[in-house]
Amino acid sequence: MKKQTFSSLGIDIQFPVPESVEEFNLNAKAKQGENPCLNEAILNVIYRGSLADYRRAMLDVVEKITGFKRETEPVLDSEGKPKTTTEKVTEIVDGVKTEREVQEPVLKYKDTENKYFNKLCANLKVEESHFQPLAQLVVDGVKVSEDDGKGGRVLKLTNEGRTSLEEIITSLNGDTDCLDEVAGMIGLGVTFDASASPRQPAEPKKTSKVYLEAADNLISQGVGAQVAARLTEILGLQSKPVTADRESLAKAIQLNEARKRAEAQKQIAASYAGLVS
Repeated sequence: MKKQTFSSLGIDIQFPVPESVEEFNLNAKAKQGENPCLNEAILNVIYRGSLADYRRAMLDVVEKITGFKRETEPVLDSEGKPKTTTEKVTEIVDGVKTEREVQEPVLKYKDTENKYFNKLCANLKVEESHFQPLAQLVVDGVKVSEDDGKGGRVLKLTNEGRTSLEEIITSLNGDTDCLDEVAGMIGLGVTFDASASPRQPAEPKKTSKVYLEAADNLISQGVGAQVAARLTEILGLQSKPVTADRESLAKAIQLNEARKRAEAQKQIAASYAGLVS
C-alpha cells in the first residue's frame, strides 16, 4: 500500500491505497480469473459519464418525439432576482454588420431528469419500460461514419436505424417527419470514454455564441446557403433541411461539431485497441 492525499471537509488527509492492479485485486479477495479492479473502473466510467450522456440524449429525443415540453425556469441570485448574462448579438441588415449587447436570462430545468421522465410516462399512460427499445437505440446509435469522397467524413443513417426509429416513433404516436432530426440527436450513440471528466446534469440548450458568430461570418461571405446544404447532407436532415437563417445554420454547425468530437473519440479508442490486436 501507499499513501495518497484526498480532500474532505476542507482538510487534506492521506489514505492507504493499492499500488497496483494486482494489489487491488488481492485486497478485493478476487478469485481465479476475476478482475475486480477492471470491474470497478468500468462502473466508475459508466456511472459518472456514460449514464449522464445517455440521460441527456434520451430526454432530448423523447421530448422531440412526444412533444411533451421540458419546462424551464429562471435561475435566481442571492436576492431572489433572475440572473442574466450579457450576450453580443451580431446582425446583418442590408449587408451591414452590426453588434449589440442583449441580456439573456439564465435558465434551468424546472424538474430533475427523473421527475420529468416520470411526468412524461404518466402523461402518456405508459410504464417506463415502454421506452426500452428507444433507450437501447440511443446508446447503440443509428448512424455510421463513412468517407464522403472529399477527404472528410459523413454520418449516414443506417437502414436498420431508420426502420427501428420509424417503428418507435409510430408506437409513441409521434410524427415520423421528425425522424431525421431525432436520428441526428442520437448519431453514433453513447461512447465509453474513460478519459472524460464527470458529467453534470444537462442545462437547457442554448446555441453557443461561437457558433452564432460562425454562422454570421458564413452568411456575410455569401456562402450560408451552400454550407447549409452541405450540413443538411452530412447530418442527414433532408426532411428538415438546414437553412441559411442565422439560428438554423448555427445550430447545425454546433451539432456537426458535436458529431466530429464523438467520431474522434471512437477513432482514438479504436487506434489504441489496435495495439493489442
